[in-house]
Amino acid sequence: MVDESIWVEERVVVKSVQGLHARPARMLWEKARRFVAQVRIAKGRLDVDAKSIFDIMTLDATAGTELTVRARGRDAREAVQALVRLISSELD
Repeated sequence: MVDESIWVEERVVVKSVQGLHARPARMLWEKARRFVAQVRIAKGRLDVDAKSIFDIMTLDATAGTELTVRARGRDAREAVQALVRLISSELD
């Protein structure tokens, strides 16, 4: 049984040379929406809802930026793993 109150989190570095511009932000948003879990992405003290494309764009995450992806809920671990894979890939 999964404890849905516990946050699962993982750090990841943006690999894309272009950073998280509009198209990669949309890809993250689309992926995050597939999960039931609450999904957040943080850059330093800025912590945003991964299910909001506008929030993702406010991260202004360039190549080499370290982000923390965290989630809680029934499919939290899967959500974190999926977003981390996407962020650490060549999104261009």
